[in-house]
Amino acid sequence: NNSLDVFQKELKGTSFTKIKQFDEQCSLVVKKSIHSKNCSIFRFKNDKLTFSASTDSSKNDFGDIIKGYCEYDDELLRILFAKKEPVYFVKNENGKLESIMIVPMVRKDNSKLGIMLLEGKESSSRDDLSRTFWEHDKKHIEFVINVLTRIEESDSERLTFLSQLSHELLKPVTEMVYRNEYQISTATRNIDNYPKKNLIGEMKKNVDMCKMFKYIIDDVEYIYSLSKGDVQYNFEMVNLKGVITDAL
Repeated sequence: NNSLDVFQKELKGTSFTKIKQFDEQCSLVVKKSIHSKNCSIFRFKNDKLTFSASTDSSKNDFGDIIKGYCEYDDELLRILFAKKEPVYFVKNENGKLESIMIVPMVRKDNSKLGIMLLEGKESSSRDDLSRTFWEHDKKHIEFVINVLTRIEESDSERLTFLSQLSHELLKPVTEMVYRNEYQISTATRNIDNYPKKNLIGEMKKNVDMCKMFKYIIDDVEYIYSLSKGDVQYNFEMVNLKGVITDAL
């Protein structure tokens, strides 16, 4: 598929720090590689479809773009995400049929991620011609959607891991520091009656080490908070056949 080759070539080696930035790069490459004069990406935030990126900055309202093609309502979204595959619509504009393709983006757990909206580059007087060029691009679009979905999922998995890591490590370390400081305080107040005076120095060292470990965990949490909005990814196409051969 020539359009898929173009997409892979254009996206190879690109890097980005935010999901929105990837959407912007992706929409430009999609427009360049298929029968689309404009590509827009919308993502769900708090169960509301919101604009993420477009090759035309004025096309930032999903409802406005699809006006004349279909009605934007809950029923449309229900049908799209029930089918889980690209759907195209046609409208008659001054005797010419213009078309759009709406592509639902679904996570592995079947939750709604977003929508890619493609406006046809070509118009026709015959409905079957519109269908022909969208069908030609269908596999390409499905590949792109898989990439978009996996990028979002990997970013979510990374943040979840960092959050759990900092939480699980901080809890026992905080407890250790508290218990050791309590023992040192008790021993210091009763220094004359404390049977193991030399233990105090060791306990202080232990507290210092625990605090150092806690500082490291704090740094992990700080990295997590930063990476919510700023992490760099590199997109690289890999020939899995070669990788599997090398492994064997």
